[in-house]
Amino acid sequence: MNTSQPKVNRAKLLGTLAVSVIVLTAMYLFLRPKTKPGQIEQLSAAFIHPPLQGVNVDFADYKINSGHDTLIICASGTEIAIPKTAFLNKAGRAVEGDVRLRFREFRDPVDFFASGIPMTYDSAGMQYQFESAGMFEITAYRDTEQVFANPQAPIQVNFASGYAGNNYTIYYLDTLERKWNYITEDIVKNGKGRQQDSTIAEPTPEPKQTSILIPVKANKKAYHFTVDFDKHEFPELAAFEKVQFEVEPGDKSFDPKLAAKNWSDVKLERNPDGTHITVVFSDAYSSVTFRTRPVISASDFKKYEKERKKKIENEEKALKESQRKYDEKRGILTRINTNEVNNDILNTEETVKRVFLVNKFGIWNSDCPQSMPTGARVFARFKSGLDSAKIQPERVYLVEKGRNALFSYYSAIFPKFTFNPGSTNIIWTVTGKDEIGIVNADDFVKTIKWMKEHKKDTADFHFHISSTMVIKNIVGLKKLFNI
Repeated sequence: MNTSQPKVNRAKLLGTLAVSVIVLTAMYLFLRPKTKPGQIEQLSAAFIHPPLQGVNVDFADYKINSGHDTLIICASGTEIAIPKTAFLNKAGRAVEGDVRLRFREFRDPVDFFASGIPMTYDSAGMQYQFESAGMFEITAYRDTEQVFANPQAPIQVNFASGYAGNNYTIYYLDTLERKWNYITEDIVKNGKGRQQDSTIAEPTPEPKQTSILIPVKANKKAYHFTVDFDKHEFPELAAFEKVQFEVEPGDKSFDPKLAAKNWSDVKLERNPDGTHITVVFSDAYSSVTFRTRPVISASDFKKYEKERKKKIENEEKALKESQRKYDEKRGILTRINTNEVNNDILNTEETVKRVFLVNKFGIWNSDCPQSMPTGARVFARFKSGLDSAKIQPERVYLVEKGRNALFSYYSAIFPKFTFNPGSTNIIWTVTGKDEIGIVNADDFVKTIKWMKEHKKDTADFHFHISSTMVIKNIVGLKKLFNI
């Protein structure tokens, strides 16, 4: 170092640096790309983080003539109806010429996992996990330049879903705000198999019946007990301070001692008859089930009837308004592009078409927010199945067979790892060595059984380790998980 150099005036140098920072910041704000309506901000791509390099759900590319109405029939049976004015350039003008439409579907927990798309939803300070009836991503390009959806001429996606329930809702993933936005109640077009006519049928939303649990007056001769319940799941009962659960008369399996026991978990399930609730008490070793009905006082019942009628009236008004807005935008489109249809997906009793009106490109989802699985809770530890060495994954995924959901558990909650012992459970993780660790359904049961037999609170799950080098695509990943 040349010590003969003159000293630098520190105050002046700091002032120069401050000016430089201001100039650089101004240059960045001026030069950075402006986000247009419907544009997916590239800087937020890290929000969607596929866990495996080179293994993801592939896009299908379609060449669209923007001067014609277009109907695409995907191999899954999903229909994409595209008006000729559906695409806008960055100046907000209609795009002319050929457009490349990119589309991919996410249908099961393996698709959700490989995509790296977050499947959690925050509402009223609570975080829920999505149970999906189907999710897709749609984008479009003119040559190499991204184009945008025209909100005045939305693309209609009739998603072929294998889940026919009416408890799903449409969401859009806002990658800038890093959250799912609620869009509207689901519109379902019933029907089995592909459309056979030359035009897309007009979907007619059917009014959804409100499944409201009606409390009754208590039977003095029956046994009653109280439990804490999720007020989001049973909002019609939340208005009452003294709701009790009355055991079904004649239930020979009921023992008052069981209701008085200090259980680790309690789960309430609606019965299809609309009047009863199944109450399941459980701990790590056993569970009992009671058929009950909610009971209240006469004064509370009168108050409930008034609120119930008001709730139904409001829901009917909202559904009619949703129908009116949809009717303004829907149209009949000519089919000009058809792919071979996968009948394995379509030819099921549960197949329905879930209707999306795409007014901006990105990721859309038909989902039902759910809480984490319950029924049993353990202190979960994880080991390698090869040498029983302890591993500390940052995140573990759980899937219940028969449910289209991917539940994520982070390391902070491993000491309170909850699951449903009545379900077929599979868990897996990704290690830092580009390996996947899997605990299949049989090994999961063996681990819990061993824990119960030895009166332990800790469950040591042993992962079967597989190298990601042998998994070439999403098909290979699904074979590995066997879901």
